[in-house]
Amino acid sequence: MQLLRFIPGNYLSDNLHRVELYNPGPQAARLDNWLLVTRDYVFCFPAGTTLGADRRLSLAKDRQPNRPVDIRLLGHPNFMIKLYSRKVEGNYCALLDARGQLVEGFYFAELAFVPFLPDSGGCYRDNQPFEACYRLPPEQSPRWKYLPVGYDPAVGFEQASGHWRLISARSTENLYPTTAFAELSARYREGAVVIRATTRFEDGLTGLILERGETLEALQPIARIETAGTSRQPQDYLFYDTTAQPNRTYYYRMRSAEAPGLATESKIVEVETYMPPVEFRLEVLYDERGPSVRYASVLTQVVVIKLLDERWREWAILHEGLVYADTPHLLRLEAEGLPRGRYRVVAATETRRYLAELIID
Repeated sequence: MQLLRFIPGNYLSDNLHRVELYNPGPQAARLDNWLLVTRDYVFCFPAGTTLGADRRLSLAKDRQPNRPVDIRLLGHPNFMIKLYSRKVEGNYCALLDARGQLVEGFYFAELAFVPFLPDSGGCYRDNQPFEACYRLPPEQSPRWKYLPVGYDPAVGFEQASGHWRLISARSTENLYPTTAFAELSARYREGAVVIRATTRFEDGLTGLILERGETLEALQPIARIETAGTSRQPQDYLFYDTTAQPNRTYYYRMRSAEAPGLATESKIVEVETYMPPVEFRLEVLYDERGPSVRYASVLTQVVVIKLLDERWREWAILHEGLVYADTPHLLRLEAEGLPRGRYRVVAATETRRYLAELIID
């Protein structure tokens, strides 16, 4: 049994989601009590589900015109939604047999080591809850296949010759999109949410619509942003949402100002409107094996950590790249070869620098 296609979409906010299975074997396969698990939901195949030899089986959130589906997930008695934080992007799709063994799994994220794996939870069967239905292994398991890409609702994934690749998320692709989004981010700063968006190109784009909601199902337009309109170069846009209330969780999405079905949408980002006491933690630890640097970020962001001496001369770059939110990291330092003395470990985040002292005896 194979996972053939996985289109994540924004499951709670649109109707693009779709999963396709394929049976390459010479005989029909029974899928009674098999599980399909993603970050968004758990689905238990009901008794009597079979997939014929050399046949496909499609599952989707809901039916669409000119897009047949074998199993409609929305409202199914064996379907259970999962809610999770959008602070860390990425998703997975896992197929488990009736014994709970992972038959095949695929995940994508910008970094290979992700905080959303391993995973475990319950499910529903005929609207009855069952605890501890599944337990997924960590990403190091050979059952997982991985594609190093960030989240984009416009794309899906398909498996061909044992390898996963990108495809369009839409069954009927818009052949004349006015734009495409390279990035969308949101940060809470000094009583306002700062939203940054980047378009890859603009071809007659009349504007951008910023949407906000306190749930993924209830995104509403809150602002229209004027655009360059026509450009073959990336364009950056900045918007301050001063109407956001403190101590809330908001979801933001940007879309082109066009009719439904033609509009291009960005990914959805999550932001919490409170200022944490410490946005980034950095400390130096010592044990019998030598010094280590421990760090963690409240936000998913790019961080550069350097080792400097007392005269602020650079000795090494300890880390340069993405750091996932609320995920602790421990970096063992190779102190051999460093002259004795005092050093500074400096971490540069998107907004400021953090400093910790390192002593080599």
